Amino acid sequence: MPSYGRTLLQTLFAQRGMAAPEDVIRMSQVYNAPELCNYYCSHECPIGMKYVPSIEMTELPAIILETVASLNAVYPLTNRLIEISRDGKISEDEIPDFSNIQENLEKVSRAIEALQLWVEKEVPANQN
Repeated sequence: MPSYGRTLLQTLFAQRGMAAPEDVIRMSQVYNAPELCNYYCSHECPIGMKYVPSIEMTELPAIILETVASLNAVYPLTNRLIEISRDGKISEDEIPDFSNIQENLEKVSRAIEALQLWVEKEVPANQN
């Protein structure tokens, strides 16, 4: 293990009570665990807690199925999204449809993030 080993990490946690962002980045590199950065951002960082979704690491087939399913759910909504947005405003009667589309787009985003984390973890750096 590199010099930034297990003992040093334990010491950091014991002294600080919480890891600094640079510690989390380094731990994610040392342990080949990019999901640590997502967890830190989505659970510990005040900005990330608001804007970064928590991503669950799963196996590739489940990630691909979720990605395809979420894309399939969005595709039929594209015409409605165009109708809603063409005037640059969202009227009161369009809000429910727009909210539904936004929720489906969030699912696509989370599926893509899960795939990116999987690739970062499983594909050697010189191949991705």
